[in-house]
Amino acid sequence: MQYIITIILIVFPIILEEKKGIKYIQLLWLWVLIGGCYFNIDTPGYQSVFYNVKSMNITLECFYNFTCMIFNNLGLSYQQMVMFWGLLFLFILDKGIVKETVSSFV
Repeated sequence: MQYIITIILIVFPIILEEKKGIKYIQLLWLWVLIGGCYFNIDTPGYQSVFYNVKSMNITLECFYNFTCMIFNNLGLSYQQMVMFWGLLFLFILDKGIVKETVSSFV
């Protein structure tokens, strides 16, 4: 099902005249794919660090540990942190890269 939706979202901007609405639908779909993908091969390790960051003494990946501590203190879960980072990535993609290109709908 994901492949069909992705193919449709690639083909529609080529065919349709209204491109702005499609851009936001594509960004929403990317958020679902990026932020919703929190169960892959690395997930058990990252979840272990996320839920035990206060009791672990890991100095590698200091920024990830700091982020985990913030989300833990706010009472949020690992999945919510992944959704947040996916949303932040897409915001940067939309505001930075798309705005700086000559034409984002070529």
